[in-house]
Amino acid sequence: MVICARSPLHKLYLSLLFKDVFAEDNCISMPHIGDIPHRVLKLRVSDVNSLWREAEHPLYEFFFHTYHPDLEISENL
Repeated sequence: MVICARSPLHKLYLSLLFKDVFAEDNCISMPHIGDIPHRVLKLRVSDVNSLWREAEHPLYEFFFHTYHPDLEISENL
């Protein structure tokens, strides 16, 4: 995932272990949204399980070990 977030919203993504695409704390001016500076952050979806487990992220147990019947994936679709 690649996201752009302005301050202070970028802190939410940092808490989810997103990393800067460019230099750390580097804000990029976004002309299409009024030149408001945003941080460009990335997180590889396939790495979330191991990253959150190793970091003992507070959402790890809920996200990976809670049964979500409304999100059940079936090969019969």
